[in-house]
Amino acid sequence: MPEPTTRLAEIEARAAAATPGPWAAQPGDPGIVQAATEERLAVFGGSVQDYRDADFTAHAREDIPHLLAQLHQRDAEIAELQTKLATRERQLDDMGAHRACDTEVA
Repeated sequence: MPEPTTRLAEIEARAAAATPGPWAAQPGDPGIVQAATEERLAVFGGSVQDYRDADFTAHAREDIPHLLAQLHQRDAEIAELQTKLATRERQLDDMGAHRACDTEVA
């Protein structure tokens, strides 16, 4: 299993290489998903489940970049919090070292 950052990079590369959206199910034939450029992207049978699959595929063009942006935002927030935590831990360590010195002097 790839590392999370590698996996995100792979997803981003696939999203960047895909036909630009928005995508939509072809009117009158929910079994065919097409991009705005009218290139056929995927052909499904025609059952209710196939229509749901086509709808999912049609929304993926917008959903995946949105999810990637959310993940990047969360990663940045986590990194910021980890930095703040490390700073606080160093401050507490320094306070503990100063207290130890004060105790030895007294």
